[in-house]
Amino acid sequence: MTAFETQVKSLAYNCGLRVADTDSSHAKLAFGFSGDGWDSSQNVWITPFARGEYWEFSCQTAIKEKDPEEIPKWLLVLVLQLNAHQHHGFWCIEKFASGNNVLEYMHDVPSSLMTPEQFELNCRTAAREVDKLERRVGGREQAKIC
Repeated sequence: MTAFETQVKSLAYNCGLRVADTDSSHAKLAFGFSGDGWDSSQNVWITPFARGEYWEFSCQTAIKEKDPEEIPKWLLVLVLQLNAHQHHGFWCIEKFASGNNVLEYMHDVPSSLMTPEQFELNCRTAAREVDKLERRVGGREQAKIC
């Protein structure tokens, strides 16, 4: 087991979270939400980078397009407005090997600052922000939410 895997599992254990999957290049934690008559789940991905000195916490929305210009302008304006009020992360579009451009919430943190409390905050914030956005957008743009 790598140092990353060991540290993620230890942090998750110490704050009462369960790691769904992990290896040397990523970890995945799943979170469930309910409310407004809608149950949902969000996956938070943790990826070490810069030789493990930083960890990226990210949660993908169901909003994906081959061409990022196909993401509705009103939605991009909304997430940019949300970014202006974020103290703990940001919205972005990430292109994946599949060719999809995915709207996601992300936060990068030096791994040396990681405590169980910080780990839990990063994971829950990413999952909660995506869930809030999908609930907000769900009624307005149902065709884009898969």
